[in-house]
Amino acid sequence: SINYYRDLDVDWAYIFTALPLPGTKMFQQFLANGVMDEASFDWDGVRHGKRTFDTEEITAEELEILTYDTNIELNFFNNSNIRNGRYQDAIDMFNYMVLDLFPYQIVARYCRGVANLNLKKYSEAKKDFEECVLWIGKNSESKRLFNQYRSQMPNLDVLLSEDTNISDLSYKF
Repeated sequence: SINYYRDLDVDWAYIFTALPLPGTKMFQQFLANGVMDEASFDWDGVRHGKRTFDTEEITAEELEILTYDTNIELNFFNNSNIRNGRYQDAIDMFNYMVLDLFPYQIVARYCRGVANLNLKKYSEAKKDFEECVLWIGKNSESKRLFNQYRSQMPNLDVLLSEDTNISDLSYKF
C-alpha cells in the first residue's frame, strides 16, 4: 500500500490505521485469532492513527510510528506537487493543511521553503528556513521533528552551523 501511494499524483494523502470495529470482519478475525479480547478492549484509547493492541506482525507503537512516518514522507518529503514542479500548489497545501493550524510544524515549513527555492523566491525560502531554526529553539515538538527528520532537511544543518547564502541552498526530491 505504501509503495502504491508513493506513485500517486495527489495533492494530499490521508493515511490512517484500520481499526477493528464491532460488527466488521476485521473485528471478528482479530477476536478469532486471539489478538484482542472484546471484554477488555480499551475503546476509550482508540483514535485514528493509534491502535491500543499489538499483533504478531507489528506492535501498536510500531504501527503508530509507521503511519506517522508515511504521512510525513508522502505529504512532505515525497510531495507530489513538488515532484511534478507544481511548487505554488505545494505551498498552498502546506499552508492550508498544516501551517495555518500548526505553525511549529517545521517539516511543512521546511518543504515550503524548498518549494520557494524552486520558484527562486529566495527571500521567502530564507524566511521559511530561518523560522524553522527559531521554532527548533523554542518548541519541543519542532525540536522532536528536527531530530526525527534531520537527515531529510539538510539546509537546516547548514543554517545552524554557519552563515550561508540562501541561493546556494538546494534540495532534491
